[in-house]
Amino acid sequence: MLLEKEFIRTDVNASSAHQVIELLSGILVKGGRVKESFCVACEERETRYPTGIPAAGIGLAIPHTTTDHVIEPAIAVARLQNGVRFTEMGTLDTPLDVELVIMLAVQNPNTQLDTLQRLMAVFQDSEVLRQIRECDTVDGLHQLLMFLN
Repeated sequence: MLLEKEFIRTDVNASSAHQVIELLSGILVKGGRVKESFCVACEERETRYPTGIPAAGIGLAIPHTTTDHVIEPAIAVARLQNGVRFTEMGTLDTPLDVELVIMLAVQNPNTQLDTLQRLMAVFQDSEVLRQIRECDTVDGLHQLLMFLN
């Protein structure tokens, strides 16, 4: 399974995108899903190709990197207590406060594209996003995000 309960965190208190990326990368490293190089690679990619997405009243980010840093595919999720500043996708300087971070670690570029397309479809559903924003349990978030598996 890509998204396992142990890869989900709720009410994360972070003050920067760096802290969130470091937290989620650490979870995936500990779970044996990514290499130690994954965190730095995600941060480097984020500076060149930002992943912040404004969607129906909630800011989202989907940090990821190239497949050579992945041991086994996985997804890690953090729902943040307060918005953390990411940069909006398609820009290099438009700030976006993000409340939900979905980190992708995939090995097959086609799988990555498929997952991103499924995410984008959900990001257009304001009711699902409302449920995600209001959900405060790991079990609840896992259930809401099962479409990622």
